[in-house]
Amino acid sequence: MSESTNTNNMLKASAAADAIVPNVAPTLTQPTVAALPKRSQSDFKNDPMMVLLSTGDLVGWGDNATGVLANGVIAATNSLAQRVLFDPNTTVPPATAKIIDWAFTNANLYVVYDNFWVYSAGDNSYGQLGHGDTVSRPMLKRIEAFITTPMNVTNVWAQGGYTTTNGGGSVFFAANDGTNFNLYGCGLNTAGQLGISSVVNQTVPVANLSIDRTSASHVIDVKMATVSTFISTYLLFSSGKVMVAGYNGQGQLGVGSTTNVTTGFTAALNAGGPITTAAAISANSGATTGGNALIVDLSGNVWTTGYNLHGELGQGTTTNLSTFTQVAGLSGIASAKLFGGLTGSGYAFTTANALWTWGSTNLNQIFKNLTSTVAQSTPSSTLTLPSGTISKIFHSRGQQGLATTSQLILLMTDGRLLYSGADVGQIPYDNTVTPGAWSLIAMPAQFLNGAETIADLFVHGTGLTQRWFILTASGRLFASGSNLDAICAGAVATSVAVVTSVWQEITFQA
Repeated sequence: MSESTNTNNMLKASAAADAIVPNVAPTLTQPTVAALPKRSQSDFKNDPMMVLLSTGDLVGWGDNATGVLANGVIAATNSLAQRVLFDPNTTVPPATAKIIDWAFTNANLYVVYDNFWVYSAGDNSYGQLGHGDTVSRPMLKRIEAFITTPMNVTNVWAQGGYTTTNGGGSVFFAANDGTNFNLYGCGLNTAGQLGISSVVNQTVPVANLSIDRTSASHVIDVKMATVSTFISTYLLFSSGKVMVAGYNGQGQLGVGSTTNVTTGFTAALNAGGPITTAAAISANSGATTGGNALIVDLSGNVWTTGYNLHGELGQGTTTNLSTFTQVAGLSGIASAKLFGGLTGSGYAFTTANALWTWGSTNLNQIFKNLTSTVAQSTPSSTLTLPSGTISKIFHSRGQQGLATTSQLILLMTDGRLLYSGADVGQIPYDNTVTPGAWSLIAMPAQFLNGAETIADLFVHGTGLTQRWFILTASGRLFASGSNLDAICAGAVATSVAVVTSVWQEITFQA
């Protein structure tokens, strides 16, 4: 049977899927969704969710056990979709202020406005809110440290973990005063991941003055990965440098050892010395062990280091590495990632639209039509793929140790959405060309008839339970998968289906 027959079958299947989507399409009076959360490897073990609306407001729903939804309460209940609130004792942003960056984890919400004021809410077990204490806050409060010493904060990166208290962790802020491009950090610091030559948790943002802070070389991205209650931190600089700090039990920092880096940020290494040509970083880890990292350099080469039991480093072996080592056979790479937590896998996508994969196949997650536990340690482009051209690639998130939800997800240029790996409650429609190799996703009819197209996809959950949120080009939001706390329905349900295997449209009030 051809793939065109598959598409026809999908059209038939979509009628049922579309018919039971209960919510109406947005009207002119309803705000649409402007952005999904930034990606991180953090687990969302309590099932909160948040999006940025077209009105410029943040709205959250789901479980609020950590206060991360900033709706005024801290309670493990189904919180209906609601705009965030500000602490009555804090200075609120001007009415004209716009959000320029925000970070959302299981425990914490951080919001940066275009007047450079920064707000935080949620759990504060490690002081990660930056208010000088460990008091949790269910509403947004301005971080006064950035007001006392005025700094133009422009970016924020946050990380939690499945095994940290309430999923809390560390946070970094990028700021500049017109001359220096500074990096500040606070929160969990048990492995020295804040890079300040200390392993003491920090309750106010601390500046790191030992790294490059000039216009020619300054931090442009931060990646973090959590193992137990320890975090590994990777800084990418505009100059191509990579500096690292924190947990290094499996050599994932790439500094030539497996000793934690607790004396400040140090240069990540390859065989030639400090890395100076990095373009992108990916970090992955398991909840209680593991940990590895990948770099794509400016020439399109791939380098990996760290935990390698499943061949996730792509080096042709299952031996751990402690310095970044080039992956043979990969060139012209536009993007590459490690994913899957403890049972990790990797992929690389070339500028010529070719997909390469490697690593664990225990859930058939790398398009090789294999479910063996034999490590696929050498990258391969001989994959079982659908016809057509890949537009975007997504993958499962979460680092919980069991990691039974690993997926690699492809959006094709013709609008087809498909995945290889675990079934976590989407509407899989097994292809008949190569059964078992990958599954098509039955979609509401408006996707298949061209009325809507997928702009972004956010995989949300842990290593055990996950769901997908799809953002359309017109700003509509759909969800399916694990429906704990009615998260796939905007928390509107009073009785909660454990799994929603149909697409629910989530709408918001004006």
